[in-house]
Amino acid sequence: MKKKLLLILGMFIFITNVNALTFNVDITNIEDKGNGGTIGSIENIDLENRTLNVLFQNIGDEVNFSIIVSNTGNRAGTLREVNITSTNDKIVYTTNVPTEGISINGNDTNEIFIKAKVIDGATNGTSSSEIKIKYVYDEGSCPEGEILSDDETMCSCPEGKERNEFGICVTPERPVECADDEIYNTESKTCEKKVVPVEPDKPTPVIPNNPTTLDNIILITLLFIVSGLGIYAVMFKKLKTSKQKKIGGVVTGVITLSAAFIALASVFGLDNLLGAIINPITKEKYLTVNVNETIDMAVTWDGNCVTNSYSPESVFEGGSGTESDPYKIKTANQLACFALSVNNGNSYEGQFVKQIRDIKLNDNLNDNINNNTTDGLHEWTPIGDSQNNRSFNGTYDGDNHTVSGVYIKDDTLVYSSKGLFGYASNAVLKNIKISDAYFNSSRGDGIGTLLGTGVNSLVVDNVTTNGTQRLNTGYNYYSINRAGVIGNFNGNGSSAGIRIENTTNNVDNGLAGIIKSISGVSWSDEPNIIFRNVTNNGYVSLTGGLSSSIGVQGNVLIDNCANTGDVQSEANASIQVGGLLGDVNSGKLTIKNSHNSGDVMSYVSGNTVGGLGGKIHSTRQLLIEDSFNSGGVRTVSPAVLEQIKDGVTPDEFVAIRRAAGFTSSSIAQIGGIVAVPTSDDNVLIKNSYNLGELSGIQVVGGIVARHPKTNILYDNCYNSGAIYAGLDPDAGGIVGYSNGTIKDSHNSGKITIWANRSSSNYMTGGLIGWSTAFLGSNPSPVNAVIENSYNEGEISITAKYNKANVAGLCAKCASITDSSSSGDINLKHATQSYDGIRLEGSGAVTNTTFTGNVVLQNLPF
Repeated sequence: MKKKLLLILGMFIFITNVNALTFNVDITNIEDKGNGGTIGSIENIDLENRTLNVLFQNIGDEVNFSIIVSNTGNRAGTLREVNITSTNDKIVYTTNVPTEGISINGNDTNEIFIKAKVIDGATNGTSSSEIKIKYVYDEGSCPEGEILSDDETMCSCPEGKERNEFGICVTPERPVECADDEIYNTESKTCEKKVVPVEPDKPTPVIPNNPTTLDNIILITLLFIVSGLGIYAVMFKKLKTSKQKKIGGVVTGVITLSAAFIALASVFGLDNLLGAIINPITKEKYLTVNVNETIDMAVTWDGNCVTNSYSPESVFEGGSGTESDPYKIKTANQLACFALSVNNGNSYEGQFVKQIRDIKLNDNLNDNINNNTTDGLHEWTPIGDSQNNRSFNGTYDGDNHTVSGVYIKDDTLVYSSKGLFGYASNAVLKNIKISDAYFNSSRGDGIGTLLGTGVNSLVVDNVTTNGTQRLNTGYNYYSINRAGVIGNFNGNGSSAGIRIENTTNNVDNGLAGIIKSISGVSWSDEPNIIFRNVTNNGYVSLTGGLSSSIGVQGNVLIDNCANTGDVQSEANASIQVGGLLGDVNSGKLTIKNSHNSGDVMSYVSGNTVGGLGGKIHSTRQLLIEDSFNSGGVRTVSPAVLEQIKDGVTPDEFVAIRRAAGFTSSSIAQIGGIVAVPTSDDNVLIKNSYNLGELSGIQVVGGIVARHPKTNILYDNCYNSGAIYAGLDPDAGGIVGYSNGTIKDSHNSGKITIWANRSSSNYMTGGLIGWSTAFLGSNPSPVNAVIENSYNEGEISITAKYNKANVAGLCAKCASITDSSSSGDINLKHATQSYDGIRLEGSGAVTNTTFTGNVVLQNLPF
């Protein structure tokens, strides 16, 4: 066995190609048809010198190159396919291989021509292409006298023949039977009498035993391992570096190690070796080559519009302006000329414009702004001029391309609205991506990364804003309608309205995430102010991840929308702050399948803050369903909250809050879903919940802070966020101050109160705090109702005077049925009023229990 192993390990030095098929592939003769010259030979297949980068600058440009395919073996076959695929689906490859293939006999060489073409929609990035060559052996490629097997994977002897000791298919001879005293003569093929010579005695020779089946398996396995090492060595010798002047790839069909074969045959016996080894001949061979191209499809703008006129024929790349054949924009120069065309009175009403290339207006915008300089930046003139009533009235399709580096300053249309588009009327803006915008502006009716001002009707679909939006203004920061996507929209009394769908804002610092304000839209039975599949991820410096202010008679729908960015009112004024909406007055408002996960904050006295909405009023109906908040909602800063969580007296709490600008008369209302929702008809909050921590002063509720009317239903809602409230609060796990009905709802969040009121009472309850509806100056009867609901959150009251009123379910409400409270009640002043279920109320309490503990601490203050 040791002898066998040594011979096998030494075989690879005797490699000889017998019936071998070899492909030599070389990228050569790349012809630049776009510039009329020959680039020359590519030194490496990864194209690190990026010669294709210069060529792929224009839609329709082509690169022609070739690969050399040669057969250095002696087996005939046909080149059937050269398939090329690319990760960039805007680069299309074609070859000159005919359907019937190309015959490549032994030692033949063929040149295969390949064309790469850039089609509409090409984008920046790296294109990794794979060239796959398929070679098929012909029927006549087996040695003479042999045939392909039925599955066409190996050559075999025809029926009635078998391989002889030389591996050749022959007809076996019928052996002649001789008598015991006869011997067969192979030359005469006859039996002859045996002649036994008299010779001296000799030792009997030892003939090696035939190899066992196990030996054969070991032999074959080692043979293929060594063969594989040989192939591996050849392959890596050919392909190991991408910087060779010529790249070769070797695909071998059958490698016969002739010298090793002879050596093995001498040891094991030829017949045994042939019997152990069936030599398969693979029918198909593939060679794969990877080509990487870094392609920059966008050319930075030079700041000019070069055109003979502002007519469509002079402005665009082509097209007729119809939906099937839109006007085409592929360069920044054309985009700039299009803007001037609109601003000179061409509204493109009812016409279609399509962007077919990424466009860079400024290549280094952020670097300049970070270095506090605008030197060298090209100033953008927005498409549409609100100052002179020149609007874009058509459909603009960005085809998912990006416009980057928008720089606008007051020199451009000082009092006009600003954005990539300045002014649009009855327009559709879709499939647009915008990255990085800087507004050096102190004026303007509206400022948005996409659009400054829209009027009459507007559709915005599949728009994404990325990077940064910055504003440098000496004017009143909060007087400008500025947002991440659109500054403002005015319907001018029309019912057509505005629809924003499939849109995402990733830009920080807008006064609202998507649109600052919406106004002037009349009533419609169907929703005509629509936010659908809209997300804001940017930081909002005033209010509203979707919108800050909506003042319309229209029908508002918020469907499957989200805010993830922090919303913080930085204005020194009373503001309505919400994760999705700030201040809304509408005919009808529906919020469904939507949520907020950003922190919603206002540290200014008198603000109203809610997880989804701040102050919302609808004259017809307000519906919130299947929605939630998970962000923190607070008028207490995190630093202050950490202080009071550590334990403070009411006086210390008041001192901390007053130092931040709040007084005992400062009313801030905090709601996990909406701070103040109202409607002249009805309000329904259904299947909605709050998970976020709530911290503030005055009125705080896990779902709603304050709703003074009776026409509200909380159906299957819950709060699990902790509630922290100070000064003189009314607080509840579901609602702080409200009438209406709480049904199938619950609270599990802990409620912690600090108070120092010495005059009137304040109320805290596990579900409802205070329930008295005021009509003018006269209080109406208590009408709050609790049905099949429960509280399991702990209530902790730290009060300076005996004006605190607390109960497990409601401090003041009407009837309670089929409900329970299990949360403990901790009173840190001995003279507080408390009850495990209800402290005050006129209705019946039925089938309702309290199982918590009441802990009284007589703490001196």
